[in-house]
Amino acid sequence: MAGEGAFHVSTQNINIELPEETSRGWLGIGWLLVASIPAAIGGGTLHPAVNSLISKSADKTEVGGMLGVSAAAYSAANAIAPLFYGALFQWLGAPVPFLAGGAILLALFLFAPRIIK
Repeated sequence: MAGEGAFHVSTQNINIELPEETSRGWLGIGWLLVASIPAAIGGGTLHPAVNSLISKSADKTEVGGMLGVSAAAYSAANAIAPLFYGALFQWLGAPVPFLAGGAILLALFLFAPRIIK
């Protein structure tokens, strides 16, 4: 990709055009760290917010169990998602993992309000 004159970093479905020099040496690692900041902020904000919602909405006798299920689901998603989306990327091409993620988010946006009631 860098040989074609373009070097990209994808952060949460946002493509960022990077200078050609970033594909070499320590500067490339620096750009990777900068591009990872939004993902780290999002993950660091989302998980505690979900835990807070679970703590407030569950019965006092069930809070520990619900937080355990939440942590297990979070860990399973972190283990399974790279394998799943990596396979999609390898078998079907670069745009497919992003389209699949968008389809999942659209389904959650449409059906979650009905399920949560």
